[in-house]
Amino acid sequence: MPGRSGRLPCCCGSAGGGLFVAYNNVSDHSAEVLLKIQIRNSGRKAFKGVVEYELQQPDGQQVASLNSVIRIKPGKSTYSSDKLTVKGPMLWSPENPALYNLIVRIRDEKGKPIDGYRRRI
Repeated sequence: MPGRSGRLPCCCGSAGGGLFVAYNNVSDHSAEVLLKIQIRNSGRKAFKGVVEYELQQPDGQQVASLNSVIRIKPGKSTYSSDKLTVKGPMLWSPENPALYNLIVRIRDEKGKPIDGYRRRI
């Protein structure tokens, strides 16, 4: 089990770590959301699990999702780089300031939630 608390910390908001989001090929037809997350295993055992990404429109409707397998040695950190594609994105403008919700979950190999958070993008 990772860490004393059973949690595998995501380096959210800490120096040198966290979730980085960028956008590519944005149009009225589609947009690519580029994701890079740093995850640290502060436990004494190797960790195997998945990073789950879920992107929701402002009304809560899911528009994209992705699971990425991760393996992390004890006391080490790793990066996972992924891409979500959104068809017909709601583009932000001053007249329509739509922000999506990006939900990130870390699950162990049995599917148990270990960590996670939500960010408006």
